[in-house]
Amino acid sequence: MFVAIDQFGNKLNPIETEEEELRLLSKSKMLFCPECLTVARFASGEQVTAHFKHVQSPDCTYDSEPETEEHLKGKMQIRNWLVKRYPEVYVEFEYKIKETNQRADVIAIFPDGKRVAFEMQCSKIQGSVWKERHALYKKAGIQDFWILGNSVHKYGKTEGKEDRDKHQLLSLASTIYQTQGAVLFLNTNSISVRGLYKHKFKYMHSDTIMKIDEEIYSLEVAKIYKNFIGTDAIKDDFKTWYVEKLKKEKEAKEQEEKFKREQERQEREYEEFLILKEKKREEYLADLNSTTLEQVKTKMTNNEKELFERLLKKHGYNDANFPGIFNVFTDYNYMFHSPPQLWQLWIYDKYIYRKNPPYDKVWVPKIKDQFYKMRESGVFRFKYKHGDYHFSFAIYEYFERLNLLNLVEQLGYQTTKYHQIMANELPPFSGKEMNNYIAYYLSFENECSVASSDKTHEIREVFLLYKDMIRQFKEYNNIQVDEELITKLEYAKNLLIVSSELGNEWEIKFISKMADLLKNNYKLSQKQYVKVKLIIERIEKQLNISLVRN
Repeated sequence: MFVAIDQFGNKLNPIETEEEELRLLSKSKMLFCPECLTVARFASGEQVTAHFKHVQSPDCTYDSEPETEEHLKGKMQIRNWLVKRYPEVYVEFEYKIKETNQRADVIAIFPDGKRVAFEMQCSKIQGSVWKERHALYKKAGIQDFWILGNSVHKYGKTEGKEDRDKHQLLSLASTIYQTQGAVLFLNTNSISVRGLYKHKFKYMHSDTIMKIDEEIYSLEVAKIYKNFIGTDAIKDDFKTWYVEKLKKEKEAKEQEEKFKREQERQEREYEEFLILKEKKREEYLADLNSTTLEQVKTKMTNNEKELFERLLKKHGYNDANFPGIFNVFTDYNYMFHSPPQLWQLWIYDKYIYRKNPPYDKVWVPKIKDQFYKMRESGVFRFKYKHGDYHFSFAIYEYFERLNLLNLVEQLGYQTTKYHQIMANELPPFSGKEMNNYIAYYLSFENECSVASSDKTHEIREVFLLYKDMIRQFKEYNNIQVDEELITKLEYAKNLLIVSSELGNEWEIKFISKMADLLKNNYKLSQKQYVKVKLIIERIEKQLNISLVRN
């Protein structure tokens, strides 16, 4: 202990009282423990820091734990620093706090009455014990700073070697750091402080090893700030870090609130979407069996009506045979003001109808871009966006429905943008009711409405029949195409033989070989087909004729 009392109750300590006087009082047995009032003795030497000890060892809480040399030196150095740094402050060793019956290693009582306790902790107590003592100080209205002995500090290791960027924080040091945002270690040999401050933290290397930049400075230059001990430079760094931290927290909070508002908006829009979808679905079902093509035209602009009539005439469609495949309901049809009969028929006509290799693939984003151009010309009216929903969702979903008929086939599992044309022409299929069945199945195949329909079996049978008709029609057309191509190849070969300026010997042999393959029911590869097509088109262009018609 650093404090004893004389026979008059005066407090004495080795710093403020002459050593000779203390030795005399000790020899005369005039020194007493301030707590238990038993006789104490004075001890000092070259290897021992001056202090007091009980002559005997009574059950006294004041001197219950043996003090190390580091602990004694640390208390003295903290006291000396306070006296020099804050001359107006009353500083006392081993100050007893009546409210909690604690005894602080050093107390500083400021002119305004504020009490600040300093504990020099060199033994490895548990973090839970520190929490209890810290709570008692708080209860007494005393701010407490715990400074650990340098012997408690350990560096971490990298590849077996000491790494000064890594610090091992066990129970006590870790608890102090987590609670107060800093932990200090006092080197009593150099009278310097090693500070680990949260604004210098980088990351946790493990449960007990922290990657953090240490601050080392002389105790002499240290100052007490609101919530930590440090230097002006550390204070400035902390302030910069703290301002940035608050800024990031504010941004994070704003981002969180923005995300929350966005979620709420999406939820509202989704509810609106479900209501609108149900409304449009009911309208669709109500119109499915009663609406005529003339009634559909009344919902179109003049430009749209002109395009629709041209397409109806081109394909020979009327109320009796208009394919149900062009009256499909998707969840996003409401994004279009133009009737589905128009834009779905237009997609078929422009991107699927009679498209042969190498033009037998559909890139959906290209269709979307074309819709923009068509809108500028007064055809196709649609909402660009409605909340998070885009009009192109209707197009993508429509192609998913076309996949059900094997009219097209999605290429790859990861994207719905690319489709292979499996059948480039629809077979004739008369009967308004039959076509409505197909429209109904394609629209609600994934919904329970099909399963609950009174005509479930009939609708499904009609759909499967139509799907098989598409397959057979494709096979029939392939035969017709092959026969037409054979005819063209024969004409081209004869023209090349009689007119050498139209080609060369290799082309004659190549065309003859391709014709033989087709006659023997072999299919041409895409590369062969393209080459044949280029030769035929060149001859037709040179002679300004059509090989089939001629």
